[in-house]
Amino acid sequence: MECSCGYKGPARNNVVTHDLASNHKGVLLLGLSIIVFNYSGWDNVSTYAAEVDQPQRNYQRAIALALLVVVLTYLLPVMAGLRVTSDPAIWSADAGWPVISQLIGGRWLGSLIAVAGLVSMWSLFNAQLLYVSRLPYVMACDGWLPKALAKMSPDAAVPKAAIICFCVLTALFSALSFGGLAVIQCVLYAGSLTLEFLALVVVRLRRPEGSGAFRIPGGWWGISYVCITPFGFAALVLMATLRDWRSFPGQLLVVVAVVVSGAALYFIRRRVVVR
Repeated sequence: MECSCGYKGPARNNVVTHDLASNHKGVLLLGLSIIVFNYSGWDNVSTYAAEVDQPQRNYQRAIALALLVVVLTYLLPVMAGLRVTSDPAIWSADAGWPVISQLIGGRWLGSLIAVAGLVSMWSLFNAQLLYVSRLPYVMACDGWLPKALAKMSPDAAVPKAAIICFCVLTALFSALSFGGLAVIQCVLYAGSLTLEFLALVVVRLRRPEGSGAFRIPGGWWGISYVCITPFGFAALVLMATLRDWRSFPGQLLVVVAVVVSGAALYFIRRRVVVR
């Protein structure tokens, strides 16, 4: 049985396995970065927990339902697309889902998926802007960033200056490819996630009986269960980065610049506070 792309049955079934077994430069870090990009960000909802009604209960329900929806949203279209074609020229950034959808249902479906992709990206941008804008606002309130970022809009009660700054940064980074952005996001996210869970361990050590709105049950067994997967993920990203860094020199240079600027800001601010 032959599909429209020219692959015959057994060959088509083995194309993914054969491609993964090949030694492509940078493929491990790029593939891992795209997976992380698609499934990351769950911890970011904590930045606006105060704006959510009963977050201790509603977050658990919302995340469980959203995770199921996200998995199905990624899995089902990929399975349907692979049954039509596995041609690398179609499964690419130049063609992608609009072309695959056109092969499945005709021109109308391809156009519909293209429009849905634009709406999805705009929704994703708005969602990211919701939590990202709160971070410089809080840092500005604590004196880590200029006070101008702490100003709230009188009519909408949002950090207007912080939102504008991130819109400018988004416009600048939009010049990069999706793969390059995914690599930057993956490496930075692995580092920030490691710091978050290290902070969790330190807080539990220093304040074992401390109370808060959210608390992991089960003592140290519960802490270990929660932390082992993020630490394993960070180790995997580190291994992939050390292996494939030559394929993404510009992207990793951006990561280094962000880390160095953040560390410099911390030590400068710490010296000012001490004085």
